[in-house]
Amino acid sequence: MRTVGLFFVGLGFLGFFWTLFGSMLVSFVFGSLKNLLFKSPQSKSIENREIIKFDILIAAFNEEGTIAQTLKSFEECTKILGRNKEKILVRAVVGLDHCTDSTLSIVQKFKKTSNFEVSYLENDETRGKWFVLKKLIRASNADWVALTDCGSIWNSELLLKVAPQLRDQELVCIAPSYLPTGAKFLESLYWRLEQFVRYFENVGGGPIMVHGISVFYKRAALIDVLDQLGETHWFNDDVVIPLSLRLNNPHKRIHYLAELEKKTWVYDIGVVTKASVELTRRKRILIGNLQIIKHIILPRFQFFSLASWSSLRLVFKVLWAYWVSFFAIGLLIILETTTLLSDFLSHQSFSKMIVELLFV
Repeated sequence: MRTVGLFFVGLGFLGFFWTLFGSMLVSFVFGSLKNLLFKSPQSKSIENREIIKFDILIAAFNEEGTIAQTLKSFEECTKILGRNKEKILVRAVVGLDHCTDSTLSIVQKFKKTSNFEVSYLENDETRGKWFVLKKLIRASNADWVALTDCGSIWNSELLLKVAPQLRDQELVCIAPSYLPTGAKFLESLYWRLEQFVRYFENVGGGPIMVHGISVFYKRAALIDVLDQLGETHWFNDDVVIPLSLRLNNPHKRIHYLAELEKKTWVYDIGVVTKASVELTRRKRILIGNLQIIKHIILPRFQFFSLASWSSLRLVFKVLWAYWVSFFAIGLLIILETTTLLSDFLSHQSFSKMIVELLFV
């Protein structure tokens, strides 16, 4: 029985380990071997004299509490970009998903008072984030687009940092590191761990899951993905898009932008801590993950694809309750076996003592 208990504990431990570090190990180990055995083609870049068009696309539904700070954050980034004479044309487009608060008036006021170019699109009825993002992407004519949530606050040097990478023709996505503001110790530790994992996934072509608060995509590659995904309403855009990009472009890269033990590039001031909101968010994430596993990971799995093997981390994350159960069952079996053995030995010692008292 003790062996059975150890088996379940080991199974639960391996499940947890792959959930946390599986994609990192696959990317780092096999990515390093690939780079060692096969010479990578030299990365091509667009010449600096050419202007890069960069649209910041913001899906918004009743965001009067954060939209102004978010737009101000982008404006500060463009100022630093301009002072360094980078030839990148930046504008922001807000997709208003039939807002019923003062979000529209705040955007209009910002548009009138700022030198930063801001425009907006409106829906006549609430259609959801995925619909708004698709509408914004197809309406854009930029070279690169940033899919951004309200509440996103960028480090003022973020655009300056990514400026050279926007000219790299081997990149299809840039994912800045993320941290929610006011995060408690355990939550902050979790996000630091996620930064660490994604940082090392860069070796194998980049992560297949990114922080959805702000992600930069090459628009041409993104349009191909949208055409492929069809009319399905996808819940987790921060997984379905980068995963599809990696599967569609095995020789292109997603770059996770992080400086370990240094600055975080994007913060989130829009986190709502209400239990009901968090529960709804968790349900949406679970449904979205199951949707991706069913329609993308399993049907498109390729044995020699690093992206396919990395995507198994998502499968293991969905099955986290099983790893907890296996670990708990194994511990119970081990503890029960140990208790029975202890009781037996105690009983044997007691019996021996009685015999000695009576007959010796």
